[in-house]
Amino acid sequence: MIAQGVVFFAFMESFFMVGTIHLCTREEFPDFRSRWHVLTSGLRFPMITHEWHAAALQALLPEDTPYIVMVLGPFGELRGVAPLVRLNKSNNLGFLSSIAIPEPAGMLADSPASLQSLLAGVRDLGFPLELERIPIELWNPEVMQDALGVMSLKSIREEGGSPWVALGTSWEEFEQGITSKRRGDLNRAYRQANRSGGIAVEFLRAGEHEPSELLRRFIQVESMSWKSSEASTIRDKEHIHAFFDHLVNHYPGIVFGFLSIGGKLAAGQISVIHSQSLWVLKIAFDEAFRKCSPGILLMHEMLRYAHTERIQSFEFLGYEENWIKIWTKMSRRYYTLSLYPYSQRGLTRLGKDVVANLKTRYGRCSLSESGERG
Repeated sequence: MIAQGVVFFAFMESFFMVGTIHLCTREEFPDFRSRWHVLTSGLRFPMITHEWHAAALQALLPEDTPYIVMVLGPFGELRGVAPLVRLNKSNNLGFLSSIAIPEPAGMLADSPASLQSLLAGVRDLGFPLELERIPIELWNPEVMQDALGVMSLKSIREEGGSPWVALGTSWEEFEQGITSKRRGDLNRAYRQANRSGGIAVEFLRAGEHEPSELLRRFIQVESMSWKSSEASTIRDKEHIHAFFDHLVNHYPGIVFGFLSIGGKLAAGQISVIHSQSLWVLKIAFDEAFRKCSPGILLMHEMLRYAHTERIQSFEFLGYEENWIKIWTKMSRRYYTLSLYPYSQRGLTRLGKDVVANLKTRYGRCSLSESGERG
């Protein structure tokens, strides 16, 4: 009787779906570019665009499998898309857009009904999901509850946000909004840099220069940073290099920032201008210039550049860090959705996560107890 009920539910669900579920292959992905643009129109995130996902596909390793779930209307129109990936033959699916940079991501749909159909298609893949950093604009808890709550277990948690600052005032007014202590810190950094030979700043749009050469310059300064000792630079990871090489050559609005001290390259930044916002994707500085705070100076100059370009918001991305509080204390909040379908994969993953959480809690309790006894 239970089995008959599940079959009946699945039949009724498919009957009321607003379109056909389609699993897009890598080969046909380029064909959906213009239809994808219709879905992302008016949304402010560069990470959900077709161009970003095209770059992410370049970063996949041979053992990675993309699952780009789509809802197609009766005339082939794209009504919804969930760009997911299964990394390294794991049992989990995550956002494809986060493969190189774990930043805001989400599913796209033209209506709540399309989103419900899309979520049902994703759920029916039978994989556990770990969908991180979903912004509030792409978060629809009511529809998610309806689509996912019947045949799966889920966990929803709010994540730490990424800093941002609203622009729109004059540069002079913006600088006056920085606390006197922070302005003093900035002034000392400028004085130190000037004593070391003076600074020069460049802001170069990838579309007006050779993008691969600009990327090479950024990689050059990144290789002189602390990231090099941890083997976490673009140069150290072939798939990350493939992502950025494709992105800077195909994504409109990529801007490189470079800061030199005494004629030597000291800091670099990769950003993208999208939907009247500037998004900071990568930053790096040469450790030899640490006393001059070149990364902070370049970020301040990039904010000045954003003002001259009449940018409306400056998105630092990443997570809240003390040094970014020079300019702002505001942050964007995100959600993480963990989904465990009633399948062997889903329940196996749930068991592993429960054990991991218990170990974490037990470890914290042990540390707390030992601290009290000491």
